[in-house]
Amino acid sequence: MMEGSALGGQVITRALAAQGWGPAHGAAYFHGWGPATGGMWREFRALLAEQLPRAQNIEAACLAAQATFDALSAAFEHELHERPALA
Repeated sequence: MMEGSALGGQVITRALAAQGWGPAHGAAYFHGWGPATGGMWREFRALLAEQLPRAQNIEAACLAAQATFDALSAAFEHELHERPALA
């Protein structure tokens, strides 16, 4: 989850930079590992392939990731007393 978030943050960082926001100007959270993010993502993918060699391992990891995001969403909704808009 963390590595995917860091990679997605690079896309957000570029969009924010166009608006004058950068790591030193309010957007550090999205900057992640900065220029090292791509290399760390490749390293993570290699480790993932090594640790999850079979399809059922990948499926279990994906289900766990989805459950993690669902739990985070529920916690945020509870704390913020909000419900997300339905798509």
